[in-house]
Amino acid sequence: MLCTVVAGDAAAFVPSTGTFAATLRSRYGVDAVVPVERFDPKSSRALFPGSTIVNVNVNALADKSKVLGLAAATICPMPGIKYGRGQATARHKQSPSREMKSNGREAMLLFGFDGDTLGSLKGYSLELSQPRLFRMSFDLLNEFSARSGADTACAPKAGNRSVISQSLVATVDVTIISRRPLTPHQLDTAARTLSPDSPVTFQKAAGDEFAYSARLPDRWVGIATEQRR
Repeated sequence: MLCTVVAGDAAAFVPSTGTFAATLRSRYGVDAVVPVERFDPKSSRALFPGSTIVNVNVNALADKSKVLGLAAATICPMPGIKYGRGQATARHKQSPSREMKSNGREAMLLFGFDGDTLGSLKGYSLELSQPRLFRMSFDLLNEFSARSGADTACAPKAGNRSVISQSLVATVDVTIISRRPLTPHQLDTAARTLSPDSPVTFQKAAGDEFAYSARLPDRWVGIATEQRR
């Protein structure tokens, strides 16, 4: 069974079922994004509300949630906006899901594992600490959307241009549990798929269990988008 977990810093845990992506959608109103890039307000790939994104790879899961692949996407942020630190959000915990097909697909998107590695997995979890949301009003969203159209890289392209309306930032603790030892190559694949620009290092837990954990501090985790043409 594959298990995904989301956790935070405030209020009590609230259980639910489904994939990690489904939890982000139901609890925070955002879709999961990969890779899990560093939160850098000055980056050309900053996923703040008002930013326009083109060429997003949308992967639908069996529980109707989505994982947005941004590796090949063009991102056009709006400069000079003061977003503050974002709004802190309440805790959330996701219970194990029995939807193996959906979770297996999500594990492949998150970690880049092949079928053989997926078959050896016993479970995985992603826990969020200090989650905070950034939002933008509809009127401002339309205003910034119109302005961002001046950037030729993000100019309207039929059905393939979106504007971010809200985004989620958090520190992510990832744990992968396998039925057999994972090789350095498999762990490196997971690290580079999750965060290609700043790969993390997985550490094996003490004891006989093949559990490997890594922390990704202060990362973009998910976004909500509005389609623009």
